[in-house]
Amino acid sequence: CSAGRTVTVACAGSDTLNGLPALTLATPYGRVALQSNGANKWTVVHTSLVLNRPTFVDVANGATTTVGSRFTRIALTRINEDGGGNWDAVNSWYTCPRTGVYQITGSLRVDDGIRAGTQYGVAVHTAEQDGPWFLWHAVGALRSTYPYSRLSLQNAGDRLRMFSFADETVKVVSAGLQICLISDVA
Repeated sequence: CSAGRTVTVACAGSDTLNGLPALTLATPYGRVALQSNGANKWTVVHTSLVLNRPTFVDVANGATTTVGSRFTRIALTRINEDGGGNWDAVNSWYTCPRTGVYQITGSLRVDDGIRAGTQYGVAVHTAEQDGPWFLWHAVGALRSTYPYSRLSLQNAGDRLRMFSFADETVKVVSAGLQICLISDVA
C-alpha cells in the first residue's frame, strides 16, 4: 500500500463509512477500526497509518552545516537504516510512528580549531527552540564532539529533528542521529 497503490475499504449496499461510501488507505502498514450501528452505518473509531512500521532510524549528515546565533536544523541526508520509512531526508525529520517512549541518541562534531570556550548546543525535538531537551557544551580543546542522549515521550505523528545553536559561528562537520521506540504507551 502506498500513495500510488492505495487500498479502498468500500461499503456494501447503502452502508456508509463516516457518511461516505468508501475509505482509502494510502500509507504502508495503515489500518482502520470500524464500529457498526447494526444497520447501515459504520463509524471510524481508530486509524493508525503507521501502527506496525519498524521504529528504528540511523541517519548522518552528508555535508557541513554552518551554525551561528540562531537555531539551525542539521541536514541529515545519509540514511544508514530506516526500515519503516519514518525519516524524511528532504526535511531532516523523523515522524514518530506510534505514541510511546523513544530513545534518542546522537552526536555533533564541530570543525577543528574552534576557540576554546565557544559555547554551542544540540537538541532533538519537535521544534527548533530552547528547552530542557537542549544541551549546551563548551569547546575545551582542539577537537569537540558532543554526545546527545535522552528518553522522550512522543505522540504518533510528532516530527523530531536535530538542531544546534552557537554563540559564535561554527561548522558542524559530522553529525549522527539514532531514534528507536522502546515502549508503547496505551
